Amino acid sequence: IVRPTGIASFLFYDREGQGIEPHIDTDVFAINVIIMLEHKRPKTHGSALVLFPPHKDPQRVELADGEMIVIFAGSVAHGREPIKRDETVSILTIGFQPTDA
Repeated sequence: IVRPTGIASFLFYDREGQGIEPHIDTDVFAINVIIMLEHKRPKTHGSALVLFPPHKDPQRVELADGEMIVIFAGSVAHGREPIKRDETVSILTIGFQPTDA
């Protein structure tokens, strides 16, 4: 069971090289819902969400428009690869905390 934190973020990347370094969301929320609102890719492959599970190889996650993923953001490092030329990414993230119930 989880409770909403009331914290949500709209992330928009529109310049080559923008992204997010690997991090853990320990101060804000433990569970993160990431929704891909829109991803305009260049002719080659675009950037991806990258998860860094403990003791495993990094995992690239390429979400299509409208897809979402739920991650344990408080314990699994994650980030976004730098976007490419002619690429834009719009993401909505919503934070939750586990409850004891």
